[in-house]
Amino acid sequence: MQEKNTIRVYNTTVYLNFSERGDNFTLKVLHHSKWLAIIKFLKNRGWQIGENPSFKEHYSCLSKYHKKGFKNDVACLLEILPSSIKVQFGNVKNLWTGVAQSFWDSPSDDRMQKLTYMEDMRVKLEIYKLLNFCKKYNHERVIEDKEMQPEEYIIDKLNRNTHIHGKVTCLNDIKADITPDTYNWKCNSNDRNKKKIICGETKYFYSYRTKRLSCGVVWHNINNMWWVICNGVLLNICASDLFDYTPELPRRKPLGTYEANRLLQGFEKKRQYDKCIALQKQYPELLQLQAA
Repeated sequence: MQEKNTIRVYNTTVYLNFSERGDNFTLKVLHHSKWLAIIKFLKNRGWQIGENPSFKEHYSCLSKYHKKGFKNDVACLLEILPSSIKVQFGNVKNLWTGVAQSFWDSPSDDRMQKLTYMEDMRVKLEIYKLLNFCKKYNHERVIEDKEMQPEEYIIDKLNRNTHIHGKVTCLNDIKADITPDTYNWKCNSNDRNKKKIICGETKYFYSYRTKRLSCGVVWHNINNMWWVICNGVLLNICASDLFDYTPELPRRKPLGTYEANRLLQGFEKKRQYDKCIALQKQYPELLQLQAA
């Protein structure tokens, strides 16, 4: 049992968690009044809230614990549990209606349809409004990793693992911990050219995702991995992939045959044949692989 009441947001789902757990399969729980208050709040905002037909048809005994709502092109799924209330938001075009109700919400899933800017903002607005409404319950807000600034995230992670750099209150504590007599200095601070990496300096690297030449401020993570803050985004880069800038560096790292072939297969799967042709002209060895 958790010690305090909390509220957290994960992706597009709001979780209202309670320290006191009720019994299973009953609405006679202490937070039932909050469940009703949330439904009333959503209705006052223009939501149409009703039964979840999928649960009513396939799991009738669970139907009373589930609700489904619509407001224009935004949908929500509500569930009351013995120790929590769960409200998931999403666009109607990603709502699936199989045996169990959910949303296609993983970017790696081909079934997820990409939202326009305004569609995404409408979903986020409903999450924001619900969080504001729930403030009156005085639940402790749990900050998710992706909500933190890069600097906050680094400090938080290292403070959960104090065996790496001890107690870290600011980023300079990491720098102070790596002295010439430490293992991290001797073995984990060598860049691609065997030059020592110093916490807080700017280093260059080729993005693992785009292969483009990039740069950022580096802070030691663990072993030979380094955090790199690049344009407000936190990356985790191996020390041997970091280096200093020189004018002759290509703007984009050439693809290896294996990487190029994987990219070609991705274009073929998405039927982006113009990109296939351009890639094959750039990497003619792919034609040999296809023939083989």
